[in-house]
Amino acid sequence: MSMLIPFVSAILFRFGGSDQWKWCPTNQKLWRWLMGAVIGLMLWKGWLAYALTIGLYFLSTNLFGYGDKTPILKYLPKPWKFACSGLAFGLASIPLLGWWGLLQGIVSGAAFYGLYLLDESNIIKNPWQELLRGALGTICYL
Repeated sequence: MSMLIPFVSAILFRFGGSDQWKWCPTNQKLWRWLMGAVIGLMLWKGWLAYALTIGLYFLSTNLFGYGDKTPILKYLPKPWKFACSGLAFGLASIPLLGWWGLLQGIVSGAAFYGLYLLDESNIIKNPWQELLRGALGTICYL
């Protein structure tokens, strides 16, 4: 089941982007904010790990977002916002991956930074940007 996590994460990360569906009145960020609930169920390690996974994914996608309105990262240069956001997103996997979660944080931070550079160069744009962020931010689950 863990092999499906990067694919599910990619879809949820994409669904959680701003204004994906104009017809949907709900806050679409909920897809991204609640990824931990889905990922925690897919790689069940008990109630404590499940609760920590939900909380950490919520914090990483809500507080450590890469947008200009992110309160924690607002004073960083734009490329570093993406790198720190990716690092936080990857580190949210620690309750399920253990020490491998540190590697996931590094990989995710580097991936978010690389994707930022590709976006600025007009090589890869949305929806691929969001799909790849979701997948590469959880790639160590494979």
